[in-house]
Amino acid sequence: VDVLVDLCGHAGTSNVLDIMALRPAPVQIAGAMGTPGPMGDGGQPPGEHAVYDFAICDSVVVPDGALGPRGAEWGWGHQEHIALRFPTTYFVCDHLRSALGPVWGRGPPDRSSLGLPEDGFVLACMNRGHKVDESSFDLWMDVLRETTSQRTVLWLLTPASNSTRVALKARARRLLGQDFEEWRLVFASVVPRDEHLWRLRAADLALDTRYYNSHTLGCDYLYAGVPMVTALVQPLPADGVADLPPEAKFASRVGASLVRAAFADAPQLSSLLVAQDWEARYTEKILHLVHHPEKLHALRTVLALGRSQDHPSPLFNMPVWARTLERAAVLAWSHMQERDMNPALRGSGISRREGASSTLGDLAAIDIPAELPLVQAIVLSRSKERCRFFHSVTSVKLPEASMLAAVDPMASPARAVDTARRLGIRLAPFWEAQATVGQIGCLLSHALAWEQLVALAKRRERIAIDPPGLEGVEETSQ
Repeated sequence: VDVLVDLCGHAGTSNVLDIMALRPAPVQIAGAMGTPGPMGDGGQPPGEHAVYDFAICDSVVVPDGALGPRGAEWGWGHQEHIALRFPTTYFVCDHLRSALGPVWGRGPPDRSSLGLPEDGFVLACMNRGHKVDESSFDLWMDVLRETTSQRTVLWLLTPASNSTRVALKARARRLLGQDFEEWRLVFASVVPRDEHLWRLRAADLALDTRYYNSHTLGCDYLYAGVPMVTALVQPLPADGVADLPPEAKFASRVGASLVRAAFADAPQLSSLLVAQDWEARYTEKILHLVHHPEKLHALRTVLALGRSQDHPSPLFNMPVWARTLERAAVLAWSHMQERDMNPALRGSGISRREGASSTLGDLAAIDIPAELPLVQAIVLSRSKERCRFFHSVTSVKLPEASMLAAVDPMASPARAVDTARRLGIRLAPFWEAQATVGQIGCLLSHALAWEQLVALAKRRERIAIDPPGLEGVEETSQ
């Protein structure tokens, strides 16, 4: 083994950390899946060896400010590990392969069977009780008070102890006063994973938790088509003296990393979900989406496109994530060789027990470059047959093309145009007359694809094919 990656960290009951401490590989990487942050093994005295040389992350959870002298306050310190920053989220999510059938192979859940109102607005937080802090719960109660006419309910995971459940109800009753009703606080039982993912589809909007964000659960929400409101605190003060708030650290920034990856092709929409603080602006984001269902619909449309097999978003694109990890391993290995800081890398033999130095020069981070697709083709049509035909013809000529088809025969043009106007989108005359909501959602989420094609034209011939009836696509995209 030349490069060894630990995905467990301090989490779980395995003995992986004990194995890593023996330095069985010359290059060792902390995967940050089980433990969101560095492993706390750095800063060793001269002659001593750290357990990990590098740690996987991204520029959202470990921004540039965390790589400087105040890195330890961020729950990070470059004296511990060098950051291997992925181009999008560092988090790995295999739902597209492992949960497609259980979640989307059956009809939507019946709200009434889950104790939810059929005509209400469902806010969901399925995090375990230790992640739900008082300040977040109080903000959620403010939202319930402001949205009584929308019959808004808060859907929580049933606490482990009955006393906690009683305490939550008592706190809600005290905060809401006359606006409190028993049905507005709904508790969900613990169910198997597939059932959990499927029933999440009954929610309208997910609420992230403040100090320890939704990690795997955040992926669950987004895969189930439920947008998640979170926050990303940018806390470094001008004087550089004030203490860093706890909600600015690694574990409190993962939610924003997931949301941005899910909406990588539509960054303007991710701004609807990522607030700048966990107070007023966080609450404003929630209320805004409760009162603007057309924007919630646009978010759901992009999430649906992002879980397509042909063009998954970075959050669900495991082949790309795997290739990024491969490039990260190669870069880590190359850096160790260039720095010549690891005795195990000298000469032709590799000593399995010799460790690396805990300080690799002044380098604090290695940013892994993004992978650029060769060709992206977008098909917008009301006809599934036309999409299939276009795909079959193109796949023969351009087998490396990434195809995406958007078909929405149900939505009316008037509704589509209204949706675009509400989102501040200017449509070409063709789209004013004929576009559907699904087609507009496709344009929103894949506008960047046209920019990539223009860039690629410098390196290869660009082939443009317009299916019949799609005149004006070029004008709209530009």
